[in-house]
Amino acid sequence: MPSIRITDRERSLLEAIHSAPQEDKHFLAYAEWLTNRNNPLGEFIRMSCADMKVGKPCKQSRLLAERHGDEWVISLPENACFDGHYFKGLPVIRMVVHARTPASPLALMDIWSDGVSPRQFLNLCVDLRPSGLWKGTREKCWIELPKVFRHPLMRQVHTLSVAFDRLCSEESLSLGGRRGVIRDIGREVDPGRTPFVVLHGASTRTRQRAERELIAFPGLRFVN
Repeated sequence: MPSIRITDRERSLLEAIHSAPQEDKHFLAYAEWLTNRNNPLGEFIRMSCADMKVGKPCKQSRLLAERHGDEWVISLPENACFDGHYFKGLPVIRMVVHARTPASPLALMDIWSDGVSPRQFLNLCVDLRPSGLWKGTREKCWIELPKVFRHPLMRQVHTLSVAFDRLCSEESLSLGGRRGVIRDIGREVDPGRTPFVVLHGASTRTRQRAERELIAFPGLRFVN
């Protein structure tokens, strides 16, 4: 779907949202701006902020999403999909890096920057399993991940998912070695913008070590 032009005022409102997504006031300011322009997304954002306080969507917000959802999911780049999830009224787009992607994670982030709308949040999924590695060596994985975390597009990442298997989890999460991905995540990912990190497939011993490491980074959550 083609993107819709974004004015300077709208861009500034969205920048405030992505700078502090935990703050409802930025969403509500954007909702008011949209409502004044007869955009139903404004009402949906207001309802979604209220829904988060009670823990489930109301009937009216579900109906709005069914009626107008296709209008709100714009500029889906390659290797991206929308699973019907929203965060405070803005769509959460799932973007995956794996073996079938033609470019490395950092190159993909550059490509996606031109196609992702600031009206969206991102669920960035990086597959580090041997069967899911992008073209190159595992060493390149460890080199590129910290650079990915510092990419400007990370401002829109709501959830960062990293998939491991038992063979690579000890190496990648090693607290004593030089390839400490957990430490890179903790240093580079702002929990105020990215509420939690999901790590899949680690062994029990690695999980226990990773959980201890994450204590130093409040706001980041480890999920096996």
